[in-house]
Amino acid sequence: MREPVTGGVCRTLVASQPHVVVERKEGGWFRLRRLSPVECERLQGFPDGWTECGLTKEGELVRLNDRRRYILLGNAVTVPVAEFLGKRLLEVFRSSL
Repeated sequence: MREPVTGGVCRTLVASQPHVVVERKEGGWFRLRRLSPVECERLQGFPDGWTECGLTKEGELVRLNDRRRYILLGNAVTVPVAEFLGKRLLEVFRSSL
């Protein structure tokens, strides 16, 4: 496990590592718990339930298990970061014309 996070910043979610958070309990106790897929979706900037369903090769809609959802989210690009970069690139290209 990596060093603790301070300042309300979340570490990068990756598909190859567990998604855990340290919670403080009453009496000074701490515990590790796995982030839910919905919490990971929120951290990545996706709407709740974004990875809940997927399509088979035949186009059939199926519910995805949590393991698959964690893999998808760990391999995703964070939406707010991609949006910021896209807007900034547009500004730069428009100003150079």
